[in-house]
Amino acid sequence: MQKSKKREIVNILSEMFQKVSFIAVSEYRGLNVADFNVLRRQVRKANGNCVVVKNNLAKIAVKDSPYEKRLANAFSGSISLIYCEDDPSGVIKTLVKFCKNNDKIQLLSAATQDAEFSSAEMIQLAELPPILELRAEFYNLLSAPLSNIVGVLEASQRDLLGIISAYLDKRKDW
Repeated sequence: MQKSKKREIVNILSEMFQKVSFIAVSEYRGLNVADFNVLRRQVRKANGNCVVVKNNLAKIAVKDSPYEKRLANAFSGSISLIYCEDDPSGVIKTLVKFCKNNDKIQLLSAATQDAEFSSAEMIQLAELPPILELRAEFYNLLSAPLSNIVGVLEASQRDLLGIISAYLDKRKDW
């Protein structure tokens, strides 16, 4: 590969390392092209990308990025980078599911700009419900006590009105 082409690839990867919110490094040794293309399609459906990179180019590109300390030791062997710019939950679930079904791909490391994850932690993250579902549960937890208070206040007013109307009905009968 010519130096100019390598520089171009390093520049593209450097920009990618600056923009992404999540990145995973996997070793795909022994994985055939058809299976790797299946992984690429599944990751794309989850709003992510999957690329094969040369280790040396990845090591150069990751320098001065938020991922430098977290991923510097992960670039060895036949590696691919799986990344996304948005919510990573779908990509993580897709990647973990693919790895469970195919023993020829192995998760080496994964990181967000704030944290690093082992493959065991990735499996735990994949088992979490989607972020929208977690937000809905959290909202319900917050709103349930308020709903109960409103219900109690309405019940006491309703009971008081019932007592007053029963009293008035009884007075009419006299």
